[in-house]
Amino acid sequence: MARAPATVCARDLSVLCRWFALYLCHLRVEIRRHARLATRPLRDPFRPFRTIRSRATPLIVATALLMENIDSTVLATSLPQIAYDFGTSPILLKLALTSYLLALAIFIPASGWAADRFGARKVFRAAILVFAAGSIACAASTSLGSLIAARVFQGIGGSMMVPVGRLIVLRATPKAGLVGALA
Repeated sequence: MARAPATVCARDLSVLCRWFALYLCHLRVEIRRHARLATRPLRDPFRPFRTIRSRATPLIVATALLMENIDSTVLATSLPQIAYDFGTSPILLKLALTSYLLALAIFIPASGWAADRFGARKVFRAAILVFAAGSIACAASTSLGSLIAARVFQGIGGSMMVPVGRLIVLRATPKAGLVGALA
């Protein structure tokens, strides 16, 4: 027995209503999902580079501070051999130690002014270059006078490296990580 056309239309209409209800439920879920995504902050595409930079900055500063600390103490242990090579007494070479420490003491206050005036990163880069040039000049010195002059030049670079390097770390590190960065 064949069904009447009105029955077929009612069944098709009920299927269509179910599909439409499912579509509305799906649409409601999608709208909610997009609303959650819209309120979430956008992902920063440069975040990995900022993380590397935030970790590299304290490492670079720590390396520079290590260079300065080693250099300020290494001359004391090698003083007798340097005095023998220059043909002078080790007592006279104490001038090289004193001149380095004096240059540090004089130019540390100027390093804060220079960092404020020219920028901390520029001053830190220049300090590393001055310190390295002073180290090369110390290695190339052939007399006590040239060694003392090279040590003063090296002390100028060293005096700029320590406080400005710490200033860079303090500015680049969030407050929660200051203890770990300075340790």
